[in-house]
Amino acid sequence: MAWRTADVIAFACALAARLAERAGWRAFCTFLREYEWIHRGTGILGHLCFFVGSVFFLWESLKLAGVWLFIVGAGGMLVDRVGSLIVHFERLHERGEPLV
Repeated sequence: MAWRTADVIAFACALAARLAERAGWRAFCTFLREYEWIHRGTGILGHLCFFVGSVFFLWESLKLAGVWLFIVGAGGMLVDRVGSLIVHFERLHERGEPLV
C-alpha cells in the first residue's frame, strides 16, 4: 500500500493531537483556541518579514538582513500553521468527528 503525503501528515497530526491531550496539554489547546489572534498575528508578521526580506535581497548591503528576515518570517508562519492545526483538530475533537 502506497502512502500519500496527505495521509501521512493527517495521521501524524492526529497522533500528535492525541498525545498532547493525554500529556495534559488541554490548557495549551484552549489557550490557542481562545487567543487565536496571537498565532494569526504571528503568521501575518512572518509574512511581512518574508516579504521585506525578499526586497532586501535586491541590494548587496542588505542581503544578510534579508536572510535573517527570511528565517524570522518562516518561524512566524510556522507558528501560525501549527497553532491553526491544533485549533482545527481541537474543534474536530469537540464535535466528536474523527481526527483522521
